[in-house]
Amino acid sequence: MLCSTTIVQRRTIFFLILGQKLSALIDAQIALRLKPDYAKARWRAAQCAHKTKKYELCTKFCNEILECDENNKEARDLLKENKKKELLLSHYERRELQRKKSLGAKHIRLVKALEERGVKFVKEGKRAPITEKILQSASGMAGHTVHLDEYDNKTLVWSLAFLYPKFSIGDYQVDIHEDALMETCVSQLFEEPLPWDRRGFYREDNVNVYYEDATTHQVHLVDLKKTVGEISVEKTFYVTQNGLEFYVLKKDSREEREFLSEKRKPFESKWFRVD
Repeated sequence: MLCSTTIVQRRTIFFLILGQKLSALIDAQIALRLKPDYAKARWRAAQCAHKTKKYELCTKFCNEILECDENNKEARDLLKENKKKELLLSHYERRELQRKKSLGAKHIRLVKALEERGVKFVKEGKRAPITEKILQSASGMAGHTVHLDEYDNKTLVWSLAFLYPKFSIGDYQVDIHEDALMETCVSQLFEEPLPWDRRGFYREDNVNVYYEDATTHQVHLVDLKKTVGEISVEKTFYVTQNGLEFYVLKKDSREEREFLSEKRKPFESKWFRVD
């Protein structure tokens, strides 16, 4: 009749064949507890530890094998390979840690810049604290989150959404620096005729631009002489899931009057499409 250590050892091999390396390692360690001088179990434990990337444990088992048999070539080769993998993992972990620290530092600088300016974010109609999740949710149609300019690490760079209520269509601009004039951004919208405006009513000199206070849903006319940054910190301006969100309407038109007089609800991103 087989003893328990032999059963456990054979189960270790079975787990290895099935690719269940962690289970194999656990069984090999159980076999060693039952029989501390079990050479085969120690060798299996070393192999399993290496395969499961438990490099320190593998080193321990290899050294124990070599203490009893210093000429054991398999243990020496595994120990050498194990040290290489351990160094690689250590190097990767250091790089990953540095990357996370770098990202963390960038996030801290960004939040500080937003808070110093008084930029406000909104979620479900209420002002929301500036967290990484909120910043990601405000990435806009183009998927661009607000960030600091990579060269000076001071200037905020935004994504702007322009919605056309008459056509239920949206357009966007990305990588817009906070010191850009709003009239320049609007001018760029009309560098070419809008494909959905067949009558050509929507022109740079024939539109008004508005934004909506996302907490009260009151509409405010945008002063195009202001910079993007100045508008973004106005008392009634909130950053939405579309980034900096604006509405474009033909001046003195019926749609503008209807837009201004309608009972307003929070806009949802599904309201418009991007052509």
